Amino acid sequence: MDLLQWLALTARLFGVSLPSASQAQPRRRADHLDAALFTRALDHVLAMEGGYSEDPYDPGGPTNLGIILSEYARWRGLPLDATHYAALKADLKRLTRDEADRIYRANYWDAAHCADLPPALAVFHFDCAVNQGVTGAARMLQQALRVDVDAIVGPATIAAAWQMPHPEALARYAEARRAHYRSLSTFWRFGRGWLSRVDATLALARSVAADPAFAPSQQENDMTDTDAIPAPTSAPANPKWWGQSMTIWGVIITSLSTVLPVLSPILGLDITAELVQQVGQAVVQFGQAAAGLIGTLLTVWGRVRATQAIGRRQFTLTL
Repeated sequence: MDLLQWLALTARLFGVSLPSASQAQPRRRADHLDAALFTRALDHVLAMEGGYSEDPYDPGGPTNLGIILSEYARWRGLPLDATHYAALKADLKRLTRDEADRIYRANYWDAAHCADLPPALAVFHFDCAVNQGVTGAARMLQQALRVDVDAIVGPATIAAAWQMPHPEALARYAEARRAHYRSLSTFWRFGRGWLSRVDATLALARSVAADPAFAPSQQENDMTDTDAIPAPTSAPANPKWWGQSMTIWGVIITSLSTVLPVLSPILGLDITAELVQQVGQAVVQFGQAAAGLIGTLLTVWGRVRATQAIGRRQFTLTL
């Protein structure tokens, strides 16, 4: 049994609530909001990419609506060889907006986990994934968010994306893209357009951040996940008994050790401060031992009565 399994088992047996993955970052947007955001991001990408092109200096080769020929061949499930090259190229020239939408949704928006990111960062990351690949975009996103760079947009990256203020995240991401473009051998030919694209995408991301339709409050109202995190209240829902508080017992023992020695001569008793402390400590130790014994018995009893097997659940433990 590994550490995570042990912690999960302990939490279940003793009723301890550990932070879950859903508490680590906000939940996904509602489907209609995500669809609207995707459409807005894709309109921008298509405006940046243009129509069909076949620039000899472009390593992607034949491209239409931003879809390169090798990507289109994978989408069609055909090898890009001499047998299929001409037919695939002809089909790419006739690529429709509807088919391009499906390719971008599956191979870039979903593959890059844009639906898990804050709106402004989602549209910026999507454009980067299209222009520089899903893996390359993931690395730059992680570099901007100051998390481990492993090219996998997982829970840690997503949580960092929601925690970092979006103006800072966007500025750092944009600078990472500019630095990458400047490192490419074809920057002399495409560099001006690439840098202009970063600026245009940054402007789009900022406009999305200011759009009330994608404001956090609106997203929370439209969440499809009904397992909402309870809002904090002024008092805990299930307050513990005062006798369980070590702080209160400490105050009681300290007060008695001060007051009883003064009152004992009046009452005809021989009570010293040391005696009170010893009795108090004995009471506390007895309580701790009794609680441990009761807890053990309840654990055994609960396991005997249990009708369901204990399973594993993913969670995030924040220290």
